[in-house]
Amino acid sequence: MTVIGRLAFGGLVSGRYGEKYIPPFESISLPSTLKEIHEMAFLNARNLKTVTFASGTTLSDACDGKAFAIGKQAFYYCTSLTEIALPTSSEATYSIGDTAFAYTGLKEISIPKAVGWLGSGVFNRSSDLAKVVFEAGANPKCGTSLFAYTAVSGVTLPEGVEAISDYMFQGCVNRPP
Repeated sequence: MTVIGRLAFGGLVSGRYGEKYIPPFESISLPSTLKEIHEMAFLNARNLKTVTFASGTTLSDACDGKAFAIGKQAFYYCTSLTEIALPTSSEATYSIGDTAFAYTGLKEISIPKAVGWLGSGVFNRSSDLAKVVFEAGANPKCGTSLFAYTAVSGVTLPEGVEAISDYMFQGCVNRPP
């Protein structure tokens, strides 16, 4: 498998006629052959707690802000998602689309140097997100409001970071555990 398509594992929360479907799975292990996760692939998968990428997974794209290896809103509103380790490929760089991890339950995230682009609001309103670590050598281009309205109280930036984007930490509130 190389691609996970749009809404492949997504849930429907409020349809036109009040339908409600939330996928029951709590974890998913993704194969090393995976190259792309399309937009909204796991949208509203509110029971999803962990996502595991197989060792050797090499996501890749042009890092131009137009196409994304992890698509826009890919894990949007996965409110139980507390654990994900992004692929750390040394062979290619990849992008993460706008609001890909917005409204998740992530508590911390490590951004590997393989990430070349982070869209706007990628972690926006993930209210439990308290710790962000950019791996040594990481220097992605970043959209606005990347960590807006989270609980970020600790950030580790590597040497060589060229810019902090607009509204990157807007509305961050350090809440007690």
